[in-house]
This record gives sequence, C-alpha cells and structure tokens, in this order.
Amino acid sequence: MSKPTGAPAAAGVGVWAPNLENLENYPIRVVLPGLGRVVGRQALDERGRLAEFALEAQIRSKSGTWLKMIRVDTKHDEVHVHYFAKIDEESVTERRREVWFPYQGLC
Repeated sequence: MSKPTGAPAAAGVGVWAPNLENLENYPIRVVLPGLGRVVGRQALDERGRLAEFALEAQIRSKSGTWLKMIRVDTKHDEVHVHYFAKIDEESVTERRREVWFPYQGLC
C-alpha cells in the first residue's frame, strides 16, 4: 500500500498525535426525506482538526424504528465500513466489515 498524501517521510517527523481525552464531539444529523437519515459524530482536537468520526445511514422500519444499513467509522485505528442487511422488517444483522484505510502508527 502506498503512503497517503501528507504522511511524514520518516517516523516521528511531523507526526500528529491528537489527545483523545480532550476531543470535542459534534453530533451529525441529516434527514434525507423519503430515504432515511444519516447520523453520527465528528470529534475535533484543540486546533479543530478531525480526529475521529462515525457516520451511519439508517432507514425507518414500518413500525418507525430506525435500522442501520451502513456505518463508516474510525474505531480500532482504521477507517472501516460495516454493511448491514435486514433480517426482517424490524431488525438487521452485520453482513460484512471492510477496512478502507488502516492508520495505526501514522498518527
């Protein structure tokens, strides 16, 4: 895998290490009329840089319960996506988890 743009050339040089205990969390709520909604959060460090995020697309069941369909987040030192599938009209199960970008050791 090639090094991402902006990654330091040498270990320890220009490495960004956010203080995860000091992040400011901001909720994300986007209604998609007729489709569903996107919910999540972004966590910014003291300089306003994005340190963590989670986004989840949801659809509403017939009873009104929100069901997750896909989630992208930065837990476990990687950006990854969770794919969900409906079991029935009121519940889902995770079908697959795919790593998009491991960043452990980069920051």
